[in-house]
Order: sequence, then C-alpha cells, then structure tokens
Amino acid sequence: MNKNNTESILFKLVIFGVAATMALGNAAIAPVLPMIEADFLQVEHIKFLSKMLISIPSLIAGIFAPLMGIMMERLGRVKLLFIGMLVWALSGAAGYLIDDIYWLLFTRVILGIGASALMVGIPVLIEDYY
Repeated sequence: MNKNNTESILFKLVIFGVAATMALGNAAIAPVLPMIEADFLQVEHIKFLSKMLISIPSLIAGIFAPLMGIMMERLGRVKLLFIGMLVWALSGAAGYLIDDIYWLLFTRVILGIGASALMVGIPVLIEDYY
C-alpha cells in the first residue's frame, strides 16, 4: 500500500474503527445478561452460563492470538484481518437468531476466534502504516 492511501481520512477511520470493535464483543452483551437469564430460566446453571457469554470470547481470543500471528505472517495481514472481521461480525450477529444457550455459547467461541484476528492484526497494521 502506498503512502497516499494510508494518509486518507477514510483509511484512518477504517483502521481505528476496526480497533474499536475489539471492545464491542463483550460490551454489547453485558447489559442484556439479565434478559438472557430470564429467557433461559429453565436451563440448569443459567447464571454461570450467562456469565460465560462474556468470558468465552476473551479466553478464546487469548488462546488463538499466537496462531493468528503465525497465520498473518504466512497468509497476509490484510487478508486474515478481513476474514477475522467477517467471522467476528457474523458470529456476533448470530446471537440475534439463536434461541438455545449452548448454541449461543458456541457462537461466542467463534466470535473469540474472529476477535483474535482483530486483536493481533490491527496493532500490527497500525505499526506497519504509521
């Protein structure tokens, strides 16, 4: 990428906007945990499982981050970052369609994998371009 493209306002908004998404995965779901618990009252251990909706993405992102770093070096940073954003967006939106707590937990695992690509890729791209 040449220097002219990285100096554009749009490029900076995209890079720093994607960086802000790393916090959204957990922040977006935290306020609705009581409603999730109320919807799944019949599920055993729902208090624990609902709290796992916040913890699992961070745990998975931490586990997958080293692998994402290796993959970024081999496959290309922007390509893997784009795939990570797509995985992050689709798995995050999947919660709107799912009505089973265990499938919801599974989508949060996938969200963590996508988040790991963002967690590793964005700081590297910022360092590369600036």
